[in-house]
Amino acid sequence: MVTDNISSPGGTVAVPSPSQVTNSFSQEMGLVPYLPENANEILTEKGQLFDSPDLFKQSVVLFAASNKFSFNYLDNSRTYYRLVCKVVGCPWKLTAKCEGSTDLVRVIMFRNEHLYNAEDASNYKLTFRSKQVGLLFKNRIVDKPGYLPRDICRDFEHTFQCCLNYSQGWRAKEKAKEAITGPPSMTFHLVPWMCRRLVEAIPNTRAIWTSTNEGKFKQLFVSYGCSIAAFRKGFLRPALKLDACFLTGYYRGHVLSASTHDADDGLYPLAYAIVSSENDEDWLWFLINLKEVIGGRQVVLVTDRNTSLLSSIIKVFGGDCNSWCLHHLKENFSKFASSKGLKAERRNTALKVVNDLAYARTEDSFKYHLGKLYGICPDLSKWVEDNNPKHWSNAFFPYKRWDKMYTNLAECFNSWILPLRELDIIQFMTGHVSKTTELLLRKHTEVRKWKLPVGKQIEDDIKKSQEYARKFTHRNSSPTEFIVANDTRRLYAVKLIPRSCSCLAWQMSGIPCAHAARAIQSSGFSIYDMVDPFLKR
Repeated sequence: MVTDNISSPGGTVAVPSPSQVTNSFSQEMGLVPYLPENANEILTEKGQLFDSPDLFKQSVVLFAASNKFSFNYLDNSRTYYRLVCKVVGCPWKLTAKCEGSTDLVRVIMFRNEHLYNAEDASNYKLTFRSKQVGLLFKNRIVDKPGYLPRDICRDFEHTFQCCLNYSQGWRAKEKAKEAITGPPSMTFHLVPWMCRRLVEAIPNTRAIWTSTNEGKFKQLFVSYGCSIAAFRKGFLRPALKLDACFLTGYYRGHVLSASTHDADDGLYPLAYAIVSSENDEDWLWFLINLKEVIGGRQVVLVTDRNTSLLSSIIKVFGGDCNSWCLHHLKENFSKFASSKGLKAERRNTALKVVNDLAYARTEDSFKYHLGKLYGICPDLSKWVEDNNPKHWSNAFFPYKRWDKMYTNLAECFNSWILPLRELDIIQFMTGHVSKTTELLLRKHTEVRKWKLPVGKQIEDDIKKSQEYARKFTHRNSSPTEFIVANDTRRLYAVKLIPRSCSCLAWQMSGIPCAHAARAIQSSGFSIYDMVDPFLKR
């Protein structure tokens, strides 16, 4: 069975108390709640009916656990069941069978009496197979796929006063997932059907898959029609963060993703793929499909320095658009500095200079900071020159990046899908739809509440520029052109039309810099009109 609707793991879901969990088991069976004071009512008398063999077996397990005895199956066919107490000589017996060709199970004999001594009672140990525990928690896992093995252990102990270790909880969850969707291997056969459903439900969605020559699942790529339309129409910045993360379910694999920023610098997922690994073939296939999605727009791809990813970008997009993540670059720089014997204090100073090199707006500024680094250690400045500044320094990178120098947005995506990463592929796909729907609906609701043309994050950045601009002086050479002097008396040329400042920060970030903010205050223009359209409502 595959459920079409899976509640969003990213939403706020109240965790029920153990008694509520137990009640849900009993309600599914059509029985009274399983509680110590009415445990005997789970199994009552000859003639009692159960809707299916699974529900019958669950009720027997709960009944035995509540009355603290163990039982054996003498017969356990699809249509006939005969059970006895494990204690030799005990008269407890239960016999049931299916009604004709239906799944209804009727109790045809029930002797509910025990005969065993104090030693038998003291030697009793509650035993559950992982499949039995999984069935008990099946409904909870359907409602909340992110329900963890440790949650199973906690609720099981509270209900049955019996401890499970983590591996037992994990196996129970795997058995529950298998009961929900069938064996994990079977879910891959449903990928073509799920892709068709996505395309039918969300027009213009790109949902494609590949298989091996033997017909086994190989790769999946998904990008929703609404996200494609938003990107192609220019509502989203063409600066994509690419990254990969592990799947932790039965078949492992990787999720490759492309995300961008919304107008208020939040996460906007554009596309994802499920593949076997981060090899050349999988990255190349992902990027070819991503290029189809973006519809010919010029993009900036912010990445770590994964070798397979870098070579694939060159083949599909060319090398110029690849911006290296500053965090990964600084990690490599720090390792190199350590190998040169630099102590922590000097190494930290050098890292700050590398940060200045990355944000340098002009070649002169870059050379100035490079000279500082040379003074700390000549080998460090040579490392910078040998590591392609054109891919990570503003002074040389040919495209606008809105000062987005890190892949932290991609890390946000990986955290966002964390509850889905242990699920089978179909549950991952349906869960991702739910989470994306919830995310976009929340963003839509938030934007409707904006009282300004920009969101809170962009508004805060504008206020910082205005606050800093109070120290500056200015004079205008025309109604839209100004000369602004900073607190060190250095002069900057500001042109409101087109939006530019000689410091280049305005052009590169899309938000008026402090020099521009000072000029705008005296111009009569609204500062919100001077913000890049990508950052507005």
